[in-house]
Amino acid sequence: MGGSASSLLKKIDASDADPGKTDRMIEKLFKKFDKDDSGSLRGDEFSQLLDEVTDYVYKEIEAAEAGQQYDREVVRDYVKNFMDCNRDGSCTLAEMRARLPALLNADGD
Repeated sequence: MGGSASSLLKKIDASDADPGKTDRMIEKLFKKFDKDDSGSLRGDEFSQLLDEVTDYVYKEIEAAEAGQQYDREVVRDYVKNFMDCNRDGSCTLAEMRARLPALLNADGD
């Protein structure tokens, strides 16, 4: 379905100019994790998304400032709280569209 999760995250992170293209990439990413086609990532689906996004964000932090004081679990908690802003333990496509670009652009690039 069009690339690995990490490659889609990289493309989403790099795409500022075309919101339509970014939305399509976010939808592809969402569908990679929405195995039951419920329209919401819960349980293992949400956990797998969090792992992928955490890995990506952690690598970006380390690339910017190697040896940062952040450990992976702190980054994962931040990503979880950012992606699940209403704290219901899930992430919908609408939430992902609204939150993921800002999370990936938090480093200013």
